[in-house]
Amino acid sequence: MDRIPFTQCFFWLMIYSFLGWCYESALCSVAQRKLINRGFLNGPVCPVYGFGAITAILLLSDAAGRPWVVFFAGMMLTSVLEYFTSWAMEKLFHARWWDYSERKFQLNGRICLEGALIFGLLSVWIVCRVHPALERLVSRVITPAQLYVISGGMMAIFGADLVLTVRHVLNLNGRLKELQQAIDQFKAQRPQRKRYLVQRLSESSARLSQRTGQLRDTFRQRFEQSEFYSPRVRKLLEELRFQDKRLAKAFPKLKHLDYHQAWEQLRDKIGKK
Repeated sequence: MDRIPFTQCFFWLMIYSFLGWCYESALCSVAQRKLINRGFLNGPVCPVYGFGAITAILLLSDAAGRPWVVFFAGMMLTSVLEYFTSWAMEKLFHARWWDYSERKFQLNGRICLEGALIFGLLSVWIVCRVHPALERLVSRVITPAQLYVISGGMMAIFGADLVLTVRHVLNLNGRLKELQQAIDQFKAQRPQRKRYLVQRLSESSARLSQRTGQLRDTFRQRFEQSEFYSPRVRKLLEELRFQDKRLAKAFPKLKHLDYHQAWEQLRDKIGKK
């Protein structure tokens, strides 16, 4: 690491991003009972896990002999990283990609105690056990020159994936903006619907929850029968792209802050495909 620190850091970033992707995809696949490619990017990586692991390795390796120190410090470091990542992605893309609001001991829906405890345990496992063993193994089978080439290839693939994904999400926001404008125009012509929804808010939460799907279906049907459901709007909803479907499946709780109803309409279409 002294000779080529950056290439090794990036190599480990990708390794732990891949392991994080395996962990997240397995959890989501079991929960949804189908295979899920979990992650913001197309490739099998979750960079937030990679950055969390690298941060713990760089800052906590000297404390590897004191697991409790690694646990609490890793829990704090990774929680700060997850909170910042959630905030940054929300600011960049105007969407909440994950939300822990329904869990106990959470902070602004961005982090929760359960996740922090898991990250603390993972920090101990990686810093004290996994990384020393993997580092010895890699040093025996991969030369510094080979590591440089491998890291360069990983960087090129990762960079291309990042550019393509960001460009798609920005393009998706443009499509959702058009769709939301049509929905808002339709809603403006139906003021009685607003009064109806306000009345429903006085119902019990359980009853309101049961009617949510019905109300959404009714709204969609009436919108699709209106003059605001133009050929352009129809095209925006019917032309579902691979990444639209992947993101909807990878982030089932994704909430768009600016174009919420447009995203719900698009996600409903994806669910029927």
